[in-house]
Amino acid sequence: MLLGIAATAAAAGLSATQGVRRSTNDGVFTADQVDRGSGAYEQHCQQCHGVDLGGGVGRRLEGAAFIADWSGIGLDRLLDRISTMPPGGPRLDVPDQLAVLAFILDFNGFPKGEVSLSADVARAVSISPRDSQDAAPESGLVQAVGCLMRGDERQWLLTGAADPVRTKDPGASADAARAVLAQTPHGTRSYELLNVYPAPDRFEGQRIEVKGLLIRGAADSLNVTAIAAVAGECR
Repeated sequence: MLLGIAATAAAAGLSATQGVRRSTNDGVFTADQVDRGSGAYEQHCQQCHGVDLGGGVGRRLEGAAFIADWSGIGLDRLLDRISTMPPGGPRLDVPDQLAVLAFILDFNGFPKGEVSLSADVARAVSISPRDSQDAAPESGLVQAVGCLMRGDERQWLLTGAADPVRTKDPGASADAARAVLAQTPHGTRSYELLNVYPAPDRFEGQRIEVKGLLIRGAADSLNVTAIAAVAGECR
C-alpha cells in the first residue's frame, strides 16, 4: 500500500536541540513506529505489495525502484496516497498511516531517530538517495529556503540557501510547514530569481521559501512560481 494522509498532526515534541529533519537520512521516525508499522503493513498492505515490499498487484516499495520513484520528493506526497488505499478498505487511522511509512523507510535502510514522524514534520522532509546525503536535483520544480537580497542591476537573489529539494506543488507551503522550514540550516547556495511577480520588496532581508523551476548554469537560477516568508531578518 502506498501511503498518504489527509490529517494534520502537531509537530510538538521537536526540541531545539533535536532540530528540523530535512531528509530521511536524518532519522525522522522511531523504532516504536517501525514496530507498529510492521503489523499494520502485514494486515493491510502485504497482499498487494508483497512480504518483502517487492510489489505485485501494487507498486514496489523497496530498493532502487522505490528510490527512483521518490528521491527528492516530500514525505507528505507519499502520505497523500493513503486517501484511496487499500482499494477495498478498511482505511488505516492516522498513527498507523505514519507507522507504515516508518516501516517502509526503515526497510529501505533509512535511520531511525528519537522523534516520532508526524504530518507536520513530513511536510518539511524529502526522501534522500539511500547512499547519499545530497539529494539536490539537477532540474525541475524545486523548493529552496534562503535569504532574499537585491543584486546588481536590480535583480533578486536567494542567498545562503540550503540545497533545493524536489516538489510537485508550485504554490507556497502552508503556514505550519513554513514554521518548520524556518529552522532549516543555512547553506552556501545562491540563485538568481527570475520572473518574480509581484515584486517581493516586503520580503527583502528575510528568510523565505522559494518554489520554482531550477535552471543550472554558470549562475544557477530559479524561475519562480511562489515566494513566502518563513522567518524574520536574515543573520
